[in-house]
Order: sequence, then structure tokens, then C-alpha cells
Amino acid sequence: MNTLPKLTPMGNFLTPYHYPINEGKRDLRIDFIRGFVMLLLITVHLNIPSLYNYIAWERFGLVTGAEGFVMLSGIVLGMLFRMRMRHDSFGFTIDKQYNRAFLLYRTSLFVILSVALINLIPSIDAHVAMTFTTYSGKVYNLYPDLSNFGQYHDKIMAKFLLLRYGPHQFQILGLYVILLLFSPFVLWLLSKNKLNVVLGLTWIVYFANNGFHVRPTGAQFEYAFP
Repeated sequence: MNTLPKLTPMGNFLTPYHYPINEGKRDLRIDFIRGFVMLLLITVHLNIPSLYNYIAWERFGLVTGAEGFVMLSGIVLGMLFRMRMRHDSFGFTIDKQYNRAFLLYRTSLFVILSVALINLIPSIDAHVAMTFTTYSGKVYNLYPDLSNFGQYHDKIMAKFLLLRYGPHQFQILGLYVILLLFSPFVLWLLSKNKLNVVLGLTWIVYFANNGFHVRPTGAQFEYAFP
């Protein structure tokens, strides 16, 4: 009587297809998703009808390329935080987070002010970066009238510093700044195994924002990413 062949565990069968954990410092899975999200982001911002639009315009619930990058940033942040905590202190790790946040803030402020200054050059029209046009044709001014700068310079400068002006193409940088400023608190809770607290606070903020539509910072990114 022929005997049945010995069954091979499914884990052994799938082993050749596992991601190589210890090969290189980069996680190619993250890079692959980042590349896919970049394709969606470019497709949306080019605003040219193509087959890519069928997958680029919020085809996965309410997730767009921008939200995809925010999600990936959170994943990478958690991975880096875990690795740094193995070698450095919690304070040093948090200090790196704040340095990153202020770097993005300075970058965002530089871009915002650069567009305003470039528009002062007579031969250059920065209208595309200084306004936002809806599909219905309504135009929103994203910058102040600098002819009134002498009279309202204090208010105008304050809004520049608070990122309440700026091109809509760079609005997401302000969102990253705020998220990075709050990330140490979230990472501290996670390091204390307070996952339920993090999830609870996240849902509270989410439903509160959807119910009251508050914009605590008033920055430009809150209109695109409430």
C-alpha cells in the first residue's frame, strides 16, 4: 500500500517568498508603496485626464496620494522611533523629532515667502501658486494684498508665520509640522503600551472635528486636510 507523502508546513512553503528582513537598511515594501502613492499624487496634481485618474481620485475610500504619504510617514516614524530607542535615550529621540518639525516649518515658510517675493518681479506672474481655482471656476486668493502691507504689516506677518498664507501645492508641509510636534506625546504613550489611549484620543479628535469643523491653527492645510 502506497503511503501518502509527508505534508510540508505552509510556513516552509512560503519561506522563499518572505521579505528578506536583514538585507539592507531600506524597506523595499515601504519604497514600493511610496512609489505607488507618488504616482497617484503626480496624477492628481497634473490634472490631465488619463486612465490613471480612475485609481488616483479617492478610489480607496477617502484616501488620496497626500493621505497615503501621511500614513507612510507615520509608519516610518514608528519604525525609526523603535530603532532609535534601542540605542539612544527617549529625550534624544524626541529632540530629533522636534528638529525635524522645525526644519519642515522653516522650509514651508521659505517657500511661502519666496512665492510672495517672486510675484513682485514685474516679468513673473505667480498667480497659479497664489490662488486656488475650484472646478466650478471660483477663485480663492491664498495670499494677501501686499499693497496694504504698510498699514497691516503686523497682521500679515503674523499670518505668514502661522502658515495661514501660501501656495496650496505646499499646504501639506504645515500638516507635517503639526503632526510631528504632537508625535512625541503619541510615541511616549505607545512606549508605555497605551495603545487604547492613543486610539481613543484619535477617534475623539476625529469625531469632534467632523462634528464641529474646527480649525484650531487656521493654517492653510486645514482647508485641504481638515
